[in-house]
Amino acid sequence: MAYHSIQERAARLPLFWRVQISGWILFIILSLPLKTVFYDSFMFAAALSVIREPIGFLLTATFRKMFQWGGVSRYAVRAIRCG
Repeated sequence: MAYHSIQERAARLPLFWRVQISGWILFIILSLPLKTVFYDSFMFAAALSVIREPIGFLLTATFRKMFQWGGVSRYAVRAIRCG
């Protein structure tokens, strides 16, 4: 029963949020093996993912809000993307 309510809530989310959440979850899953090899520790790689990826999610969500409010000009978005 709870599964249906999660599906219904996800279906009501705007496309941006569905893509955003799916993208970050996919990034965590795909980057974890690489981090494990790089740091030579699964636990450290998992802890790093638990800390860093939510921060990245919050930053991108914040940039979206700033863009919607008009606080970020198109020039600034290009500068962030290029630089």
